[in-house]
Amino acid sequence: MSVLQRFREWVDRMPPPFLFLLRVALGCMLIAKGISFISHIRQLEDIIAASRFQAGSVFLTHVIPFAHLLGGFFILIGLYTRFFCWVQLPILIGAVFFINLPHAAFNVESGEIGFSIVVLVLLIFFAIVGSGPYSIQEYARRHAL
Repeated sequence: MSVLQRFREWVDRMPPPFLFLLRVALGCMLIAKGISFISHIRQLEDIIAASRFQAGSVFLTHVIPFAHLLGGFFILIGLYTRFFCWVQLPILIGAVFFINLPHAAFNVESGEIGFSIVVLVLLIFFAIVGSGPYSIQEYARRHAL
C-alpha cells in the first residue's frame, strides 16, 4: 500500500466536522492575514524589499493580500479548495523559507514562523484532500447545480 493510499484512508477515518472546522480555520487565517497585510502595506513592502524578492516587491505587495483574501474566502466556503491551496503554496513557501526562517533567530517571540508553518501544512493537507464533505463544491456535485 502506497503512502498516498494510507494517507487517504487516514483522512477518510477523520470525522467530517473536524475537516470542516480545519478548512474554515484555514480560510479565516488567510483572510485575517490578507486584511493585516492591507492594513500594514508599508511594512509588507519593506519586508519584501529586504528579502530575495526585491525586484518584484511592488507587484508582490499588491498580489499577496489579494491572493490571501480571495483564496481564503474560497477555501472558507469550500469552493475550488485544491486550486486555491495550490495558488497559496508558493506564497507560504516564500514566507516560511525566505522571509521568516532567516529572521527566526531574532524574532522568535512574534510567533510568525509558527503561524506560517501551520498555514503551510494546512494548505498542503487541503491541496491533497480537497474541500471535504461539508463544502459548496460537494453540495453542487451531489445536487447537480
